[in-house]
Amino acid sequence: MLTSSPQNADPLPVLAPSEIDVAIREAAEALDAEWHDETILACERALKADAGCAEAVLLLGLVHFDLDEPAKAIEILERAHELNPLMQECVDALAAIQVLVGKVGEALFHAKLATTLAPHPTIKNLLPERFGTFFKNFKTGDPRTYFHRAERSFEAGSFAEAATLCQHQLELTRGDPETLRLLGRVTLKMGQFESSISAFHAAMHTSPPEAGDLLSLGSALRATGHGEDAEACHAEALSLSPDDPVLHSATVADLVRRPGTDAGNIEAAHAEWRARHASTIEPRALPPTGPRDLERPLRVAYLSGAFRQNDFIELFEPILRLHRPARIAAFCYSDTAHMDTSTESLMSVAAKWTDIAGIDDETVCEILRGDEIDIAVDLSGHFEGGRPLVFAQRPAPVTLSWLGYPHPHGMPGLDYFLTDSTAWPSATGAPASGPEMWPLPRAPLAYIAPTAIPDAGPLPAAQSGVVTFGVKCDLTLITPDLARAWAGILRSQDTATLLICNRFDQDEASIQRVADLFSHFGLRARINVVNMSDNFASNFAFYDHVDIALDTGSCESLVENCRALWMGVPVIGQAGNHHAARLGASLLSGAGRAEWSVGLGSELVTLAWQLSKDLDQLAGLRATLRDQVGASPLGDPVGLYTALEDTYREMWRRCAAGA
Repeated sequence: MLTSSPQNADPLPVLAPSEIDVAIREAAEALDAEWHDETILACERALKADAGCAEAVLLLGLVHFDLDEPAKAIEILERAHELNPLMQECVDALAAIQVLVGKVGEALFHAKLATTLAPHPTIKNLLPERFGTFFKNFKTGDPRTYFHRAERSFEAGSFAEAATLCQHQLELTRGDPETLRLLGRVTLKMGQFESSISAFHAAMHTSPPEAGDLLSLGSALRATGHGEDAEACHAEALSLSPDDPVLHSATVADLVRRPGTDAGNIEAAHAEWRARHASTIEPRALPPTGPRDLERPLRVAYLSGAFRQNDFIELFEPILRLHRPARIAAFCYSDTAHMDTSTESLMSVAAKWTDIAGIDDETVCEILRGDEIDIAVDLSGHFEGGRPLVFAQRPAPVTLSWLGYPHPHGMPGLDYFLTDSTAWPSATGAPASGPEMWPLPRAPLAYIAPTAIPDAGPLPAAQSGVVTFGVKCDLTLITPDLARAWAGILRSQDTATLLICNRFDQDEASIQRVADLFSHFGLRARINVVNMSDNFASNFAFYDHVDIALDTGSCESLVENCRALWMGVPVIGQAGNHHAARLGASLLSGAGRAEWSVGLGSELVTLAWQLSKDLDQLAGLRATLRDQVGASPLGDPVGLYTALEDTYREMWRRCAAGA
């Protein structure tokens, strides 16, 4: 939309015909300098005097093209041509712009028409040179310019910009399947799941689906509550590309992150992946290191696809910063889709930084071996950007998995998986295949709150008289089983309410899905789903409105649980039946609150009642919990780093001894 003059500005003067030319010349000069506001104001002056001034309309059309609105620009230029069919510059502009956006036939018509017309009799620069000509733009033009720009924006993580560019492209090439597929992926990242589903379905109406399309469509369908359709999409995706390990990893990762997934299903999914993609790989037997090297500084490689701003970085960066090259030199290998300030911060700390995006697994192994890495640490597993096939080949004498992927993936070249006795109780025994489970003497993660964290406020229930349970999460994590468990809490307490924060501002359909889950239990009036960006200025502000926090049981809620604890809010955690589902219990154990981890049944309801019945106790926790967890192993990254360093050294000694 064009901006109009302020309403309180002086009335625009009515110009004499000779003064219209002056306004048009000023507008043309401003456009040539790319001063769009000045161009618009000068054109408004001319149009005030003569509403049919074709020159002013022409220049406004060119402004729209400069502002990445080609369809609107062409519409306005066609209006200018109607006003003055003999104006050569207008027809030249139509030809130049239409050929740029792929309308070659219409552009050629206007190019031929322009040869029969004369230039403007008094104004020489109505069409600045930067807009080109039909013949110049025909050689250099790209009918899918906006699509390619959208691809670059998507890869850079600028999803809103990419969505806008896709819409521009679709205005020019309606129904283009590649643009629709990209729009489906973009809107999926933005949490606009209904839009994503619509885009993928539209693409599939015009061309056969690709495996990646079905995978993304399945994710969008699951987010909107269509679990069976999602499973069908993922199965079809694997049937189309059975040998694609990245696509297959995405389906495994979906199981691992989803609350309530059965342990047997997770093990079966990992076993199927190994059988399909890693069964023929023989890990390289790297020569053991002699005793003379036992105490030398070690080179430790960290491989991740998540070296950018996210919750994982809040746990990993403090540990990375504690590395000292005289003892442990940290080498980072990044398969991160896009970089940001967090990436740059990590780069400044690492002893060496290597971007491995787009490099095949075999070459990555050779890069690590060329860097003489002693210990390689997998931080991503099957999550986006992970390199499980690198670890299947054994890229270093010692290999292990820690922190970034919540379940042992069982690659043949992986030696160890770091855990603790809460996440992997001794009674569980060793995994059926894969690494040795290595329990640390403490929780395998630690958290440092930002220096700008606000003070814990007063207990909301003390003011309202109503206990508010709260959860801040990706809404796709709220499954029917989880909603049923939380509904049990509300039904056991007459007045308690549940506040759900839509952490990533996912679309209205996602909010409605969650609301419907609680409507099934007659509890819609006692829950409130609110968007993060509309209501809370920081990640911590939500907890000013919450008395007791609820854990989703997903590995993606770990940092959110830490934020709750640091705001003095007790967290009711979950102790599930596999490693990923017990990480919340591990976190609470590290915070000195192991008693807050329970199952989803009657234990959950009982604990919620015990915590909520004593408002004085909740108020006391509000005032003291931050200091308590700050003094616990969960708040002690130095203690975690010391345990890691000791573990690395012991693993290295084992390797040197040939164990």
